[in-house]
Amino acid sequence: MTFLKRVSFKDIGLRYGLSLQDEPVVYVKPGETLELEVEDAFSGQIRKKGDRRDRVKAPRGNPVVGPIYVEGAEKGSALSVFVEEIKPLMGRASHT
Repeated sequence: MTFLKRVSFKDIGLRYGLSLQDEPVVYVKPGETLELEVEDAFSGQIRKKGDRRDRVKAPRGNPVVGPIYVEGAEKGSALSVFVEEIKPLMGRASHT
């Protein structure tokens, strides 16, 4: 039986990199289902036609949610991750 765990950037804040010193944001067991809510690459600055990225406001790079601790995984272990679905939470302007 798998259990759903959920982690949102809204609860833990936006990060733009991971470090060995970071505490895991969630612990999962092999076979568990995890739902992650992450922000887009522009940190939500582009939502509608006419919006422009403010390079001063947001750091360069993509926001991340993590680290994620997989129980039983050891240094050198290979992990397999299955992405079931990706869906935007709100609309984005076309970049054409």
